[in-house]
Amino acid sequence: MVRRCLRIAAALCMSAPVAAQEPQPPSGLATVGIVDPATPAKLQTLRQLLDQREQLQRQIDQLIIETQTPQQMIVRLELLEIDVTAAQSLRAKNQEARSNVDAAGGSGWTSREIQLLREKGIAKSLETPELMAVTGQAATSRSGGDVDTSLEVQLRPDSLGANQVHLQLFVERTTADDSASSERNRPNVPSKISFATALDLAFGETRVLSGMITKRTQTRRGALGRVTQEIVTEPVLLVRVEGITPRTAGIAPVSTIAPR
Repeated sequence: MVRRCLRIAAALCMSAPVAAQEPQPPSGLATVGIVDPATPAKLQTLRQLLDQREQLQRQIDQLIIETQTPQQMIVRLELLEIDVTAAQSLRAKNQEARSNVDAAGGSGWTSREIQLLREKGIAKSLETPELMAVTGQAATSRSGGDVDTSLEVQLRPDSLGANQVHLQLFVERTTADDSASSERNRPNVPSKISFATALDLAFGETRVLSGMITKRTQTRRGALGRVTQEIVTEPVLLVRVEGITPRTAGIAPVSTIAPR
């Protein structure tokens, strides 16, 4: 009887369906779609650090005011000249650059477009002055002064806090008029390019100032005699301000500290 029961139990076990097992991925291969378990913790840490950075910046701004430590900064400028005719020709060929120039002036170049025109030799750098400045105080730079070229820069930065600055700027470049020397009985009148503006920008941000079209005629000798052509150019000014973190507190009049 006992042997019969054992045979029946064995037969039942053999006939019972076996539970299907999930296939295991090969060892050494990552399962697609599984998120790194540490990612949520890293995101939380990132949010905390960003909040701490904003709070630290507010404390720095407040201490600058309380210790009467003026914000120091470097103002980097670059004056370029763009050959508008060549830029328009480039745009017509391959659409790599744009120039919406009309009789009213200005094309509104972007930093990317200017870099492309540099590579093509269409944008030429003329001057690259750099000035050390202090918030609330005027800074001036003059260079050249000869009969050919001179450059004058006047600016005043006012710190707005949170790495922002209000900049009053005047730039003027004077050059000799080349076309006057090719014509008799014409006085040599200097040619001037000037920018005067006020703008708000962040430390490390590059701002492009444009919108002034200049035209001049140039006469040269060719195989068939004198050839006169009109040259259309546009001066462009790049402006960038970088803040300098003060190492020690200096005493300055309260009037030089701009309100935050």
